[in-house]
Amino acid sequence: MSSVRTIASVSVLSTAWSASLQLHFEHTADKTILRRNHHAGPLRVQRPFYPEGGRAHVYILHPPGGMVSGDDLQVDVTAATSAQVLLTTPAAGKVYRARQNNQRQSQRVHIEQAESSSLEWLPQETIIFSGAKVDLSTSIELAMGADVLGWDIVCLARPSCNESFEAGEIVLDLRIARCGRPLLIEKTRLTGSSSMLTAKWGLNHATVLGTFYCTVECSDSDIELWRQQLSDFTFVGQLALSYRRGVLVARYLGDYAEPARKIFEQLWRLIREFRGEHFCRPRIWNT
Repeated sequence: MSSVRTIASVSVLSTAWSASLQLHFEHTADKTILRRNHHAGPLRVQRPFYPEGGRAHVYILHPPGGMVSGDDLQVDVTAATSAQVLLTTPAAGKVYRARQNNQRQSQRVHIEQAESSSLEWLPQETIIFSGAKVDLSTSIELAMGADVLGWDIVCLARPSCNESFEAGEIVLDLRIARCGRPLLIEKTRLTGSSSMLTAKWGLNHATVLGTFYCTVECSDSDIELWRQQLSDFTFVGQLALSYRRGVLVARYLGDYAEPARKIFEQLWRLIREFRGEHFCRPRIWNT
């Protein structure tokens, strides 16, 4: 009997994945290279692409395509002095309903950047099914002169399939610090069927929420100009911009992921132009 119990327990645990990915980028004379790439479990990267010169474009792959109960994904990225990196994913991520054992799913992204490095973390949206219990965290540590730009887009269930986020829990954790000093700390907890999903002080029935963040030195007039330029761009949903401690934050609420991506891309383009940089979308987004 004991052997039967052991086999059954192994079969349950084997359906969950613990995966990690460690990437280290360094700047050379003409481009940024991926110096170290260590992975365990189903997390991989393709070789870097260089569509805009020296900046390395790297695609993070998660072959299973979704997270089930017990899955734990850890991504650690370091960018050495003057490294320039763009990280993205080839498709939307998915977080499926938790099984009866109620094991949580987790994805942790940790980024460390040295002096004068520039990193853009631009994953495609994450679709979270009703009943999921997931922790999604992003922590970023910046040295002096380092800049980061990123976004997170979360879709609650699948309204197009008449599904709503009726059960489960989502914890979103975002932390940005420079030289150990916090610049932005946010923690959001969303519970299935809670009033926060429908109340006007909460999501007001929106099923897609997005957060865009960027460290940039700019003036109030620059922020007002970007607000005006974004208001001239036709999109469905609501967008708000704020700026504090050198961090620009844009928040999106709506019902579809595509408008969130498009308006965030427009803001990304404006910031690239503000910095005198060429705008270049990852090629994988065209497939």
